[in-house]
This record gives sequence, C-alpha cells and structure tokens, in this order.
Amino acid sequence: MNMKSGWIPALLVLGACSTTSSAEEAAPSGPMATNVALANAEMKGDPLPAARKLIDQRETPGSLDHAVALLEAHLSSKAQSVELLVLLAEAHSRCLEALDVKKQADLAPHEQHRTRGRFHAQEALRLASNNGVAQYWLGCLLLHAAEAESSYGRLKEALPHLELAQKQAPATDDGGPARMLGRVYQETPGGLLLGSKPEAIKWYKKSIEVAPNAVSTRLWLGETYVAAGQPGLARPELKRVAEIKPRGGHEKEESDYRQKAEALIKKLPAE
Repeated sequence: MNMKSGWIPALLVLGACSTTSSAEEAAPSGPMATNVALANAEMKGDPLPAARKLIDQRETPGSLDHAVALLEAHLSSKAQSVELLVLLAEAHSRCLEALDVKKQADLAPHEQHRTRGRFHAQEALRLASNNGVAQYWLGCLLLHAAEAESSYGRLKEALPHLELAQKQAPATDDGGPARMLGRVYQETPGGLLLGSKPEAIKWYKKSIEVAPNAVSTRLWLGETYVAAGQPGLARPELKRVAEIKPRGGHEKEESDYRQKAEALIKKLPAE
C-alpha cells in the first residue's frame, strides 16, 4: 500500500475541522464502467486466482481495471463470497494509488473507486466481522477518502479498522496495518492532532517484524528518524532500502522508493 508523500498534512490544512463520517455505503447501481472486454472463459472460470494475479501485476497498464471488471462481473452470482468482496475492495484501493485528487480528470474515478471499495469492504465485514484483511482495506479506503474529502473525521475513522487489522491479520500487504498506522502518525501534525514521531516509529517497527524487506516501511521509518533528529538510526534503514532489489512486477514503485532513500542518504551528516 502506498500513499502519496504529504497527503495527510494537505488534507488537514484544507479541512482539519471536517468530521465527515462514513455510514454504510449505498450499494453500487451497477458494474463500474470500464473499457475491459472479458473473455468467455473468464466468465466461466473461477475469478479469484485470475483477479489475484492481475492485482499482483498492477504495474502493467490495464491490469487493475481488468481485475475490477472481472470481479464485478461475478459479483451477482457470488454476492456472499467474502473472499471475492475483500479482493474487490483491495482492487479498488489499489486503483486509488494511481489516481491524484489534484487532477480534474481523476476526481470522478477516485470517487467511484473509494465509495465502491468501501461498500464491498463493509459487505465483507457484515458477512465476516472478524476478517482482518477486510478491516485493513476498509481502513486504507477511508484514508483515501480522507485525502479526497479533506476530512480529519475520515482519517480518525480509519484508525480502529487498521488497529483491528493489526490484531487479526498483521501480515496483510507486507505488514500493511502497522505500516499505515505508522504513516498516519508520521504525516499528521502533532499538538491537538494525531502526529507523533515516537508512535510512528513504534508502528513501523511492528510492521518490519512481519515484513522485514518491505521497502516502503523502511523508507518511511528512515524518514521519521531523520525528522526526529536521529540520523544515525535513519542511515541503516535508508541503506537497506537502497540495497534491496525491486521485486518482479513492482519495479517502478520500489525503484521510486530506492531513489528517495538514496537522495535522503546524501543529505545526512557524515558518519
């Protein structure tokens, strides 16, 4: 899971007083419009392994749209499938990672993905309230909503879902629950708000316990150490990011993290 740098301060500057809270999302009126034409074999086969593969190949253009279209096409016959609903929530959340609410062209698809994704995550939790993976994706979707709606309320609403995900499924998305909790505490201003560098560091360390090679976690931990005036602790984390070889299918994302780590290392005081 990736959130754009500086996304939480931006929403707080615009709407720190907003307390928008999401009630149960309304059911989507129909399948999301895409340019994806599904093959007959896809309609007859099990959509879950195919969609999982498409989501894992998300750096390939069109893969995420294909995954959403495939899962939604099977939704009417598998409306009680928790696994399908959770995978659909993840696919919508992954789509949001590639969108920018500052761009006019991205506003409508961003709203569609975040509202539809929340509905599917909530449906999964209605059917299986202790599903930690569904809790995680609902938390992530609420963070995307917080950014888009400039809502501190959405941000706070995400926290209990991420905390439950940490208890129930901490390994999800390479230590995602603890990582995203760390990101909230790292990026939010302190004072009367949630910001806390020690709290961010605590959560990042918990995430690394279950996913030691997650480059985004180590980068954000390194950034937090730098911001806390602890360059000696930041350096090994950033070096680890610079040395980890990007995983197949994640080359662009992880190369971006590597470049950020290398740039930050150059700014550190000499050892």
